[in-house]
Amino acid sequence: MERRGCVKRITVRLYRGRIRWLHGRAFGGRARMGWILVIEDEADVSDLILGVARVIGLEGSALADPLALSATLERAHPSVITVDMRFGGSNGIEVLRRLGDHRVRSPIVLVSGVDPRTLASARRLSESYGLRIIGALQKPFRNEDLRQLLATALERVKAFSESDLEAALRNGEFFLEFQPKVAIAARKIIGAEALMRWSHPEKGVVPPNEFIPLLERSPLLKPFTQYVLRSAAAQRRAWATAGYEVSIAENLDAAMLKDDSIPEKFLALVREEHCEPEHLILEVTETGAMDESARSMEILTRFRVAGFGLSMDDFGTGYSSMVQLHRLPFSEIKIDRSFVGEITASREAAAIVRTIISLGHELGMQVCAEGIEDRDTHEHLSKLRCDIAQGYHYGRPAAANRVVLT
Repeated sequence: MERRGCVKRITVRLYRGRIRWLHGRAFGGRARMGWILVIEDEADVSDLILGVARVIGLEGSALADPLALSATLERAHPSVITVDMRFGGSNGIEVLRRLGDHRVRSPIVLVSGVDPRTLASARRLSESYGLRIIGALQKPFRNEDLRQLLATALERVKAFSESDLEAALRNGEFFLEFQPKVAIAARKIIGAEALMRWSHPEKGVVPPNEFIPLLERSPLLKPFTQYVLRSAAAQRRAWATAGYEVSIAENLDAAMLKDDSIPEKFLALVREEHCEPEHLILEVTETGAMDESARSMEILTRFRVAGFGLSMDDFGTGYSSMVQLHRLPFSEIKIDRSFVGEITASREAAAIVRTIISLGHELGMQVCAEGIEDRDTHEHLSKLRCDIAQGYHYGRPAAANRVVLT
């Protein structure tokens, strides 16, 4: 009880007193490769994690008080975070939710002594908050397992900087690939999702998960989104000219829903490319769409009034209520691949997918399933009367001139 009582005061315990790194090493000296935040209330465990982290070049601090989390995140952006799922009793879940509220994009490692099934559930919950979970460790864990996870996280965060993205955009290094969307009943390609790719002059094609998280938290998000939209609109026009009437979908980060001018700017942009908004679909994740602010709802509605399609992406992984779903102006629900991929083997997953399809139809929405990799899954979705499907079974993402639309 005495130890728990420390929750009334801020108890950020800095590893070996190296507080200067937390503030960007403003006092001089050479900065190390990154900073790790260890959210853990067992001193021996946090000391172990910090010791392993320091070996691979990560300075760090341990957070033993949940009340200090917001202040810590306001001062610095961790390169990697570890979270004890039994932090402060049940506060590990609360910490994850708050990390999601802060739109943290740092790689996260879950640490816990709970059983594997519970840990897997916590991981899915974390991802529904928009967090990047790169692994989970069960106590007691081996130092080598921890080292490998931290090294993986460090490689991801140190690879590129904001200036790299800015230069790449300026130099035309980004391009789009398209993955077909198929009408299940008609067995016909009716659209495609536009996916950003980066052709780095030295490293080749960079996987999206190595630069998208950095992009999402940078001022470049808006110009990048507009670049994708303009490119997608131009490609839609090119396909229409060739006789292919298909729609194109692109992802819209929830942060863009805070800009009142976005719907009109998007409309003007696509019309500059001689494309109508009715042929473009903006995909917003379920978690991002469920921002209850009046501004977000207004902006989504203005997109629909302008003619854009709106798809709720990754549906089933978030926390939307039926009332919210009814109020929001979406034209499509996109079922997350974590459910779709299990429907032939899991009765629970099949029941969830069946329910989502029924719900979408009752609300007058199209339902798209993503992540279909085989014929059995396609046939199962057909029996469930799912409208649209997307996945490797129909085609991998490819350059526009390699996408088969017939």
